[in-house]
Amino acid sequence: MCRIRKPCRNITSFTGYKLVFKIDNKYYSAFTGIEYKENTKIVPVDEMQKHADYQMWSTIHRNEKMIGKTTVFENLEDAKEIKNVWHKTFPDKEIVILEMTLSGNLHHAIFSERDTIIGEYVETFNQLSE
Repeated sequence: MCRIRKPCRNITSFTGYKLVFKIDNKYYSAFTGIEYKENTKIVPVDEMQKHADYQMWSTIHRNEKMIGKTTVFENLEDAKEIKNVWHKTFPDKEIVILEMTLSGNLHHAIFSERDTIIGEYVETFNQLSE
C-alpha cells in the first residue's frame, strides 16, 4: 500500500516505472484491475469496468486515498526488484514494466519502502524491453 507523503512542487508531470499485468496486449493494474490507456484520467474503482479475470485482485486491500490515482516508481531498479517478488506471487501472470508519464495532483509517496510518485492522469506509456 502507498503511504502518501507530500505534494510535488514545481513539476506538472513525472515519468517513472509502473508494474502491470499484460493480458492480450493490454496493460492492467495489479491492484484494481483497471486497464491503463494513454491520455486518460484514472477512473475510480467503483465506476470502472472491471477486467474479466478480476479474481487476481480480490485479496488486495483497498486504499481509499488512492481512489482515482496510480503510482510509478521513481527508480527503475526498484521496479525490477518488486517485479521479482511479484513473479513469485503471480507465477501464471505476465508482469511487465511500463515507462509511464503521470500528471494531475502529483504527490511523493512510499510503496514497499521505495520512492514513488502518485498522479491522477496517465499521459503516455511504453513497455520496456527485458
